[in-house]
Amino acid sequence: SRFRASAGRPSWVALLPAFYAVVCYRSSFPADPVPPQPSMKEAVREFKNRGAVMVAILLFFQFGNECSISGWLAVFLVQRLGVSPENSLALLSLYWFSLLVGRVGMISLLPRVPHMRLIFISALAALFGCVILLATNNVLGAVVGILLVGCGFAMIYPLVAEKLGDRFLYYHPGA
Repeated sequence: SRFRASAGRPSWVALLPAFYAVVCYRSSFPADPVPPQPSMKEAVREFKNRGAVMVAILLFFQFGNECSISGWLAVFLVQRLGVSPENSLALLSLYWFSLLVGRVGMISLLPRVPHMRLIFISALAALFGCVILLATNNVLGAVVGILLVGCGFAMIYPLVAEKLGDRFLYYHPGA
């Protein structure tokens, strides 16, 4: 079988984590101060804050949108456009790649472009991408729709995370 591991030599993929383990072991990382965590009383008080609840709802539905698109995209491409399952999974990976590239690209745009303009552009791109996906009958239209939807959805989280960091000082984006 072509997926059988080689018996006598290590795979190059297994060497990458070992290389980074050595690099991290030899590096010294500055100790970032951990912001004080709110008490239980302060955390409960945040549930009464309408802004915090609205942001939580926004992020909940945003991640729901991203995951629902990824859940039906491959099936949609196979059934609607007749794309092979292998190619539909490749297009699904293009969707996730556009989300990743869009989020990384947004970090460089945040200081330069007004935030309301970015929100408007992201909403317009996601909406236009969905319309293209629904109206297309070929793979090129699907690719354009996927890229627009992915990049449009990608812009929301960095904008919200920046607002959260300004408003809620104890917020950590990795939590």
